[in-house]
Amino acid sequence: MANITTTTEYFETKMSMLSELLSCSEEIMSSLNQDKWEDYERLGNKRVEVIERINALEDAHRSTFDKELSPEQKLQINDKVNLILAFDKDVVRRIYEEREVALRGMETEHNEKNILDGYKIGSAQTTGVYLDTKK
Repeated sequence: MANITTTTEYFETKMSMLSELLSCSEEIMSSLNQDKWEDYERLGNKRVEVIERINALEDAHRSTFDKELSPEQKLQINDKVNLILAFDKDVVRRIYEEREVALRGMETEHNEKNILDGYKIGSAQTTGVYLDTKK
């Protein structure tokens, strides 16, 4: 982590990291829209890494610089955090929706397979004995 010596550096670094976190959330939402399920682990790990860097920044400098932030800077940070939280709620909602669609598809496929397994082709007698009822 860079050596931060002023409130402005702290603010700019924190806002940059929050923007990076928002970008991670946007990438996750984008991968949902394109059914890129294989990207989730990579994006999730990237997101965790950014959160850890934000936590490290705050642990190292919060007591020194948070008190010195202007009300406008605090408002900008809070707005960015609220935007991230709102976006993340949308991502979670979409993940659950996609999960439900996938589960319904799997259930339908399973039920169709069970139905078709009950009616194996060639298992019925085709000699006409059951069809010829006038005998």
